[in-house]
Amino acid sequence: MRGNGNNVIAPRGRILRGSDKPIRTQDIDDARIAAGACSKQLYLYVWGIVRYHDGFTAWRFTRYCHRYNFSGLEKGTYSLTPERYRYHHHGNEIDDND
Repeated sequence: MRGNGNNVIAPRGRILRGSDKPIRTQDIDDARIAAGACSKQLYLYVWGIVRYHDGFTAWRFTRYCHRYNFSGLEKGTYSLTPERYRYHHHGNEIDDND
């Protein structure tokens, strides 16, 4: 499957992409309440794949899965600082085209 986009990222560079559908703060609050009522943690998972050409080999890829713990945040907090970012133990993979 070929992905969308035509972006160039320099080595050690960054690219920020937004979402077509943001998560409403009320939905986060409701989910926190529901998780707390069941003595559960509330996590947000973000996963995806980046397909790229590294200059030598076409169609390389990196799959990623990040997990964000909203249960550990104070009520009324909806953003996570970089110190709170975590890679999930499943779903992270790179190709073996080296």
